[in-house]
Amino acid sequence: MGGAESGKANVVFGALFLALAIFTLVMTYQLVGPDREHFSISTFPAFVALGMLVLSTLLLAKGIRTVKAAARHGDQVTERSRVSLREAVLRPFVVRFALFALLGLIYTQVIRRVGFVVATPALVLGAMLLYGDRKWYRLILIPLFMTAVLYHLFRTLFQVPLPRFGLW
Repeated sequence: MGGAESGKANVVFGALFLALAIFTLVMTYQLVGPDREHFSISTFPAFVALGMLVLSTLLLAKGIRTVKAAARHGDQVTERSRVSLREAVLRPFVVRFALFALLGLIYTQVIRRVGFVVATPALVLGAMLLYGDRKWYRLILIPLFMTAVLYHLFRTLFQVPLPRFGLW
């Protein structure tokens, strides 16, 4: 995929995720719930939305720079390259997104039976494999680290009870 094609893909996905981030951020201000000492019910969603806002803005800017640079060098997007863009970027994205949504659905059913500490590393591991990570040490360390951080975040800071394994 050429520079103009990847730049256009970055512009499209950056704009979509930017719109989603803004929508999510606006929706967090409508959440009503009990306030804790330092955090309210909207703190975590607002934090995630702000992170997505920053990252999608960076992706959008990168895409715009790439398209401008390709235009300066005469790299034009033709009808044939649009088809290859669709095949190279959009189709794999949709397939992975659908598989990840299925993985999330399975996670919501499994977490009730085996608990957060068992189900979450499996979800993170599945997502990493789905998106192509194959380094064994990362496949072990990242799911365990993410689970520990999320457990601490929700149990300690937000004081949210998490599903537990029935035998514990």
